[in-house]
Amino acid sequence: MRIGIAASIVGIVTLPGCSRMLGAPPRNQQNYGLVMPPPPQPPPDSIEAQPQVGPIFVNSCFDCHANKGSGSVEARLAPSFLFGEVKARRALDMSEWFRYDSAHQSALAAEIAKSVNDGSMPPADYLRFHHSAKLTDDQKRLITQWAAELKPAPAH
Repeated sequence: MRIGIAASIVGIVTLPGCSRMLGAPPRNQQNYGLVMPPPPQPPPDSIEAQPQVGPIFVNSCFDCHANKGSGSVEARLAPSFLFGEVKARRALDMSEWFRYDSAHQSALAAEIAKSVNDGSMPPADYLRFHHSAKLTDDQKRLITQWAAELKPAPAH
């Protein structure tokens, strides 16, 4: 019985055509001069388009705080992701940044800087699984500087 189950599992895992890398053309086909378009650029008013901090946020925050986070395997293993992703996104959805008015952006930026500097973000359990999300002192400084420069637009 065990051999039959094992053989079934091996048969499922080794389906024909699954041995090639995703995104790579099949070995027996040519590209025929087709060029893949570049990935879409984020809107200029999105948080990931901020040259100073965008890449930091994409790498260290988007898994939980953006609806376009990668949800990497590493992130999905962290209890804070498993049990807090929805709550985290309700508190701050960075993919909706451009929809917030300048006063809300400024307040959120101050909270982001505070959380980053006190070490509560990214959470320690998340960092155990997603090592590259750990922020350096320079990255923390950049986030703090960015937050300080975000001022609400004056009322009309």
